[in-house]
Amino acid sequence: MSESKFRLRKEYLATYFIAELPPEGLPARFGVITSYNPNGGMSTVAENRAADLKLKQSLGQLGLRHFRVTGMSKDRRHQEPGFGIVVDDRPLLEKLSRQFEQEAFFWIELGKVYCIKVREPTMHRIRTWAERWINEW
Repeated sequence: MSESKFRLRKEYLATYFIAELPPEGLPARFGVITSYNPNGGMSTVAENRAADLKLKQSLGQLGLRHFRVTGMSKDRRHQEPGFGIVVDDRPLLEKLSRQFEQEAFFWIELGKVYCIKVREPTMHRIRTWAERWINEW
């Protein structure tokens, strides 16, 4: 799908999360990126797992603190594992999202969840982390 035709998918605004939070708890600011299903397509399990490993390795090489976060539909039928990345630098998250061919990423700041379309500065407020975090890890 070309960028000019891409609209923020309503599914992104309805995302819930399961997260293995760091020992110190919820960071004040962090982003959530997945590498699953590039460009909004459907990849095979093997392709998604390989992309996930590549993202994890990239985060390690960049020295970025990260933890496992899975974004999902409320009914859990659709799940995309990714990572919470503890940074203050949203442009870096956008760069990583583009590198892994994602349409959008999530930004969590002071407990509020936003969805940001890649290459656009608009932050779409979703809800609070407490409302969207399923604490069952």
